[in-house]
Amino acid sequence: MSIRLCTVALLLTTVASSRAEASGSVTVDKLPGLRQRIEIVLDRDGVPHIRAGNEHDAIFGLGFMHARDRLWQLEYLRRVGSGRLSEVLGPNSVKVDALFRTLGVARSAEATWARYGPKHREFILSYVAGLNAATEQQRRNGLPPEFTILNFEPTPWRPEDVMTIAKVLGWSVDTNWDQELVRLQLEQKLGAVRTAELMPAYTQDGPIIDWQSRKTGTAKSRMHAMPHVDAETLLQLAAFHKDVAQGAGFGGQGIGSNNQVLSGERTVTGSAILASDPHLPSQIPAIFYRAHLTGGALDAIGATAVGIPGFLMGHNGRIAWGWTNANADVQDLYLEKLHGDDQVEYDGVLEGLVIRDEVIKVKGQQDVVLKVRTTRHGPLVSDLVNPNGPALALRWAALDSDDDVGIAASLDANKAVNFAQFHNAYRRHKAHPQNMVYADLQGNIAYHLVGTIPRRIASDGTRPVPGWTSAFEWNGYIPFDDLPALRNPKEGYVATANNKIAPDTYPWVLGSSFAAPYRARRVHELMQEKNRFRLEDLEDMQADVLAVHARDLLPTLLRILPANNMERQALDLLKSWDYRVTPESAAAAVFEAWYIQLAESVFADELSQPLWKAWSEHMHMVSMALSTTVLSDSRWCDDVTTAIPESCSMTISGAFAKALRRMSGVQGSDDVNAWQWSKAHRLVFFHQPFDSDSVHSHRFNRIVPNGGDKHTLNVASNPRWTDYDQRHLALYRQIIDLSDFANSRWMAAPGQSGAATDPHYDDLIAPWQGVKYRRMPFT
Repeated sequence: MSIRLCTVALLLTTVASSRAEASGSVTVDKLPGLRQRIEIVLDRDGVPHIRAGNEHDAIFGLGFMHARDRLWQLEYLRRVGSGRLSEVLGPNSVKVDALFRTLGVARSAEATWARYGPKHREFILSYVAGLNAATEQQRRNGLPPEFTILNFEPTPWRPEDVMTIAKVLGWSVDTNWDQELVRLQLEQKLGAVRTAELMPAYTQDGPIIDWQSRKTGTAKSRMHAMPHVDAETLLQLAAFHKDVAQGAGFGGQGIGSNNQVLSGERTVTGSAILASDPHLPSQIPAIFYRAHLTGGALDAIGATAVGIPGFLMGHNGRIAWGWTNANADVQDLYLEKLHGDDQVEYDGVLEGLVIRDEVIKVKGQQDVVLKVRTTRHGPLVSDLVNPNGPALALRWAALDSDDDVGIAASLDANKAVNFAQFHNAYRRHKAHPQNMVYADLQGNIAYHLVGTIPRRIASDGTRPVPGWTSAFEWNGYIPFDDLPALRNPKEGYVATANNKIAPDTYPWVLGSSFAAPYRARRVHELMQEKNRFRLEDLEDMQADVLAVHARDLLPTLLRILPANNMERQALDLLKSWDYRVTPESAAAAVFEAWYIQLAESVFADELSQPLWKAWSEHMHMVSMALSTTVLSDSRWCDDVTTAIPESCSMTISGAFAKALRRMSGVQGSDDVNAWQWSKAHRLVFFHQPFDSDSVHSHRFNRIVPNGGDKHTLNVASNPRWTDYDQRHLALYRQIIDLSDFANSRWMAAPGQSGAATDPHYDDLIAPWQGVKYRRMPFT
């Protein structure tokens, strides 16, 4: 991809507006916080290549471009974290505000900023100065339409806002406390044994990441007895969490991400290749923002996160890096024993609760005064639904750590020139555990789990623990050098797909809700197909839509006898299917409808409708439980609401009939041979907050037909098990060639800009769908 320049450099005041220029060169100088002149070159996708004389000005330029292209998104994220959405959106956002005020995210952000040292403070202040410079220009020249519709203007940016946004993004990938709520409900209804079948951490045969763990020991059973908790409170709190996630635009836990790094022994060029494609909710605009920064010791290109300085993924001409979410468990619920409204019991002694009032201003209505009560473990989140019921406090590592300087770690890693520097930089990454993969020009490849993960002594993190005794406290955090890691493995590659990290011999609890193993299995299959790989082979991996779970299940499913001609035609399609969930595939439409319906037919009868709904939000657990059940002809297949016991074969047949009826309605035809998966499966790029607004959604949302499914490498899933539409995707893809960085490539959807009137708002949807790439121009 060539960078197209304007014939003359334009002054900032000429081009700054709520709509970015399509391409060109912008000279920026004489602004508060800027030390020297910088040049910003925009390529054909609107991606800025920022050239500065020093690191501070390069970071200033990134802040300027973030605000220039994504000002509304920045404002939205800041208001989510500070619990101030209702001021501009009204009463529908009170739940979101109440949760983040209860958590005290903005308060924690202030404490985090106070811990930063002078060196990193300067960089963050430069970034904030860039945010403010672009915000002021847009205030004068025209703010994005969201501000006009909602009739307010943004206030100046502060470094604490950057810390707040970082914690909001962390919450979106860290959250698993709702699983504790669901598990406890299931155990109280079904018992521990049957609940374990519904909520497996992983499968016995699934690939793990760290197959050469340096830290071993005897894994202890950490199951503990738990007093009965009112089921209604648990259901209400789980529903509250879901409403907040939906209202704020967050995705389900364990959505998906892939990365691979291959040593030179496994590539045609003889140098390493590193690939990443993180999967997140399909928001428009996306959270990722592509950029290239050059200034002083900083010369890096890749994906940034809006609101945060530095690169999450990319390369700097010497090293390359990428990540996937580790699905580590960094949240625990504590059941507290309250005495009155303001005291709590701990080891036989009464302690005072910390109590504060949070005033939530609501547009068009009276203020909402929220009473927040906090124990030594954290805020009482149960007060959000029932202050007079069971008291559940939430402990979250991101609020607990006293040295959370993750942005500083990222900035240092962006400038690293070798493994030792990169490794030492990420020692300081204290929140939001990630699977980091690495490659360098010296031929090294590596993997390291980074982040703050508690050392649990008496529990496994799967259910609430008693808060009235010190027996269940965290014993600090797992030391960085004890976290799973690999360097130059003999296999010549490392691949992660949110799968289980370490073997059972690892002595500490890392998590209990890893992604189903299908993507990980598929990657390892592809890695065994040849000895040496080209970049194009990695492109094929990122485009892969082969459904491993379908390949496993279909032999069992196909044993049923058709009841009518439609079923006969559908079964014939599946018998010749290649298991690829392509957009035009009729067989894929049949299987996906069947797969989705089958889980409800097998499990919903034994759960109440609210509990089925809450459990089915955790798609990886549902998938693993479903495969185990159907393949073993389990008693789960019996419908407990009928007098006659059903076998799995009978339940599979009944689910098949229901699935075909539902899909025929969506397709508008009973001719299964004319069906296409993409007629039912649409990718929804949803805007916050106008996703479901009948007046404005058509202006901001984008909807396109698509292929893939919940477990293909090219993930196309939805947090709601029963929905056909897609609301998760690989928002960013990169493949980095360490033999020739100019040959590296990237792609992001839906576009670089956050302004709906800008051509770059949605211009990358088509190439992204086709898994096409742009080159990463580094020189």
